[in-house]
Amino acid sequence: MRQFKNTKKITERNNISVNNYLKEVNRYPMATVDEEVTLAQRIRQGGKEADKARQRLIEANLRFVISVANQYHQPNMDLSDLISEGNIGLIKAAELFDDTRGFKFISYAVWWIRQSISSAICENGRAIRLPLNQQALINKYFILMNKTIQKEQREPTSAEFAEFADISEYKASMLIEQNYKTLSMDAPLSEETDTSVGDLVPSHYRTDDSLDKESLHQDIAAILNHILTAKEREIILRSFGIGCKEEGLEEIGVSLGLSRERVRQIREKALSTIRRSNKIGILTQHIR
Repeated sequence: MRQFKNTKKITERNNISVNNYLKEVNRYPMATVDEEVTLAQRIRQGGKEADKARQRLIEANLRFVISVANQYHQPNMDLSDLISEGNIGLIKAAELFDDTRGFKFISYAVWWIRQSISSAICENGRAIRLPLNQQALINKYFILMNKTIQKEQREPTSAEFAEFADISEYKASMLIEQNYKTLSMDAPLSEETDTSVGDLVPSHYRTDDSLDKESLHQDIAAILNHILTAKEREIILRSFGIGCKEEGLEEIGVSLGLSRERVRQIREKALSTIRRSNKIGILTQHIR
């Protein structure tokens, strides 16, 4: 693993390199959900076709790595290094992706991309100069993040970090917030250019909270369809406002012809099923 270049900003030479990479990545067409399923099946079958399918799946999602790497980027880190580390995670995800589990490839790959980047930061040390006690806490967070992502495919909560680092939950929350502020897609890559990541990443692929939420809700609904009955699924979706307006137990009961207590019982049974499911890593961040 190569070391991060500890520069005050991305140099003009490095910026040209990143710009060229972004342009190259944009030449690769994105894959549809159906194509992702076909590619995953070919990868599982092995052989020469598997290598071609893996390459196609990776290339179709390189844009997303840039977006994730940008979230970890700081002025004295080399963005190209973060992208390289994220690509390692993307490759790992392409090798392990199982399309039968009910969610899109990138919903799975994002955890491997983040794990790879955060692991590299942890191993190479924090690039920004921080007080030693704060740096130690940040390193602890990266260690906990690596473990949580690998085990449960999610990032740790502030409460989990507080317990792990033996600090207050408020302090844990503040540390996470301070060190994970997303760099704007409209911000220039360096002082030498007005070019931003957003200029080079197609608008239909840029991160947008409403689109991300809609996509995530679709993934969750698809997963629930595999593990719950139709009535359980409807109650969960409406109780937590997944893809619809959040409703109370009584309101749901009236529309279904059930008592409030019966709706509560069905919801608890459904939640118990979800907790036992191997898909819990995706779901538990949104269904508590």
